Order: sequence, then structure tokens, then C-alpha cells
Amino acid sequence: MKTIDEYLATVPDDQRAALERLRRIIRAAVPRAEECISYQVPAFRLDGRMLVWFGAAKKHCSFFPGTVLASFKRELRDFSTSKGTVRFQPDRPLPATLVRKLVKARIARLAATSTSRRATMPKKPTRKPRARSSKPKHVPTPGLHGWITHTDISSRDPAATKAWCAKVLGWTFKPSFPTPAGEYHLFAYSAAGGGGIRTCDPGDAPGSLPYVHVADAQAAYDAALRAGAEPVHPPERVMEGVTVAVVRAPGGVAIGLSGP
Repeated sequence: MKTIDEYLATVPDDQRAALERLRRIIRAAVPRAEECISYQVPAFRLDGRMLVWFGAAKKHCSFFPGTVLASFKRELRDFSTSKGTVRFQPDRPLPATLVRKLVKARIARLAATSTSRRATMPKKPTRKPRARSSKPKHVPTPGLHGWITHTDISSRDPAATKAWCAKVLGWTFKPSFPTPAGEYHLFAYSAAGGGGIRTCDPGDAPGSLPYVHVADAQAAYDAALRAGAEPVHPPERVMEGVTVAVVRAPGGVAIGLSGP
């Protein structure tokens, strides 16, 4: 899926109506924010940085404004929350005022993060700069360019798939982490390859998407389009030093690109 409209077309009518309402509230609160698809769910991007996400699950709708939820425990006491996600029923949506507060708090958090990063940057150009973040940083490995180093697996039951892969295939799993679409279970099957298991997108069948290691994700994406591929997901920075993109190669095969 390339657009929010395409995503919403796949969900039940009641969830679609609730998410359309949420979409309008967010768009009105931040008119200059850009709509996009991130982690396979609808999202808004502001000044090149991810702002908020939302989506539909089997039994509820979700809004993902991140860690700012911790500051709104009282307002959210009637809703289910966990790790930056608030869940609600289509017939009992989040109040518009609360959504606007959460979005503004998220904007303030992003601004504070940017200010903090600028303040901690080395001032002496002669000194070797230190890492400004404890987040994993991607280091391109020339010897692996062109190799499939990450496989994204979508499953109707990620926990069951994870258990089976660990038992039968011997894959080693790292601690999972939350995303707007649910828990993402990271695994490794060798020193140079691994991937993650996630919940299927609404309306999609289970499957897998290979990500090829490239020296420059944007350059590889542009080159793929020039060579006849169709765009699926434009380059998106997902962590420090890691940008991913997806194209559809001739013949209809989706191929992921991952690199700086």
C-alpha cells in the first residue's frame, strides 16, 4: 500500500470511519504535516521526521503518538495503553481535544530532541565526534552489497511463527520491540543475515519481503526506478544510519533496499 486511502479501503466500515475521523483531526491540528505509510500503517511526517501513526487491528483501532502518552495518564484512564500506543473501539473514539493535545506534545518532544542533539554536538571541529545516540547505527559492509541481509516476514500469528522458527530452523531471536503495527520480533540466522516477524497488514496474505544491502538506499532506489522497477515505498529513514525503500521489479516481485 502506498497511500492512507489505499490502507483504509482494506479495513471494515466502522474502523474506516473512526480512522478517517482521527486522520481529519490530526491533519487539522498540523496542516503542514505530510501523510505517508510507515511500518505498513498510516502515518504523518513533519519536517522529515515521523510524527504519529494510526491503524486498525482485529478487535480495535490504534493511535501511536509515542512516549508522550506517559504525560496523559489521567485523560487516558478509560482507554487501553501500552508502550506509546493507545487502543480504542470505533464506537468509542478518542476525544478530538485529547488527540490534539497528544499531537502537540509529540511535536514538542521532537523539537526538544532536536534541540538537545544540537546542544550536545562537539564544538571543536578538530576533535573526533562521538556518537550522539545510543540507538543502533547501521554500518554498511562493502562485502555484503547486493546480499539479502534482512527478511521481513508477515504472519497472522507472529508469536506462533517465532516459536516455530526458533524450534525448527534454529533461528536466534533478540528482544522484540513495539511498532505502530504491533510487536516486531527480530531474529538472526547467521552473522550476516536476519530479519523480523510482524503481523500481516489488513487484507494481505502472509509472506516475506527480502531487503538487499546497498551502499546508498536513495541512490539504489533511483537506479532501480530508472531500470524499470515500480515504486512501492520511497526511501524512509528508520533509525540512525538506516534508510529503507521498496520497489517492484519487473515480473511483479517486491524487493526491499536497505542502507545509509
